[in-house]
Amino acid sequence: MSWTRDDRIDGQCTVLTEPGGVAVSFCFTTRDDYDGPLLADPVLNKVVSHDPHDCPPIPASTPDDGYGA
Repeated sequence: MSWTRDDRIDGQCTVLTEPGGVAVSFCFTTRDDYDGPLLADPVLNKVVSHDPHDCPPIPASTPDDGYGA
C-alpha cells in the first residue's frame, strides 16, 4: 500500500492512499486556528473514503430536478 502526503494548505496535512481501488484520505490539522502556533501533535480532523465508479448516463427523458442532475 502506498501513501501520499499533501502539505500545500498551511495548518493542514492530508494523507492519501488507495488500497484496492478505494480512495481514502486522512486530514490532520496542525493548528487550532489560522494565527495560532503549531500543535505539538497534529489532530485527526476528518476521514473520507469513496469508491470511484462510472455513473450510468441520465436519459434525456428525465425531468429537470432543478439541481442540474
